[in-house]
Amino acid sequence: MFNNDRNSVVFMFEAELAAATDGFSHARRIGEGGLGSIYKAAGLQGLAIDASHFAVKKLDMTGMKKLRLTQFLQDIQTIGACRHENLVPLLAFSAHHCASERHVCLVTPVMQGGSLEDRIALDADAQRRLSLVSGTPIREFAPLTWQQRLVVGLGALRGLEYLHTPDLHAYKPAAVHGNVKPSNILLDLYGNVRLADMGLARELADGLCTGIDEAGDAYAMGVS
Repeated sequence: MFNNDRNSVVFMFEAELAAATDGFSHARRIGEGGLGSIYKAAGLQGLAIDASHFAVKKLDMTGMKKLRLTQFLQDIQTIGACRHENLVPLLAFSAHHCASERHVCLVTPVMQGGSLEDRIALDADAQRRLSLVSGTPIREFAPLTWQQRLVVGLGALRGLEYLHTPDLHAYKPAAVHGNVKPSNILLDLYGNVRLADMGLARELADGLCTGIDEAGDAYAMGVS
């Protein structure tokens, strides 16, 4: 289990993360989507948890306006301050900016039980990703029972409730997830559930009207 106490989000250089993921190689890729690709990293030091492997999400921010990118980097600190047993904690980030490209990388623990999407599908691609994130032969992953799916859904709802609920004592504002879907509902090897990618969809919308709000989160959870 992870420590849910608030910890500072560590700044890292992208070169460190590239070295830990063999240059963001395809063999290290454990997930991908509209917001970026996720890689399994080894050998990272100085983070809030002691683990042999971490997940690194590489986001291509090249098309984002400079002012919006600055706001996004500030909001990373807010995301990093969110600590709940049903949220994947943000541990570190990097920001790379040059004339031709901009990248932001987010570092989180590896959820060794994989995503709800992969645990339901169990097709060839899902099996490859599950084997990579867990280091466990795919035969160890039996199809989820309906009872297990219910437990997963309840855990995800608790994480969403935490995001939507302001906490004046902790100075935490209400937040929107904005990208609830089965690939962002993650499990550990014991079936504990955590939501990933909190707030990224809203930030990457770059000012467009996308209808991202609490009601949208609730609808997305219902269809997940």
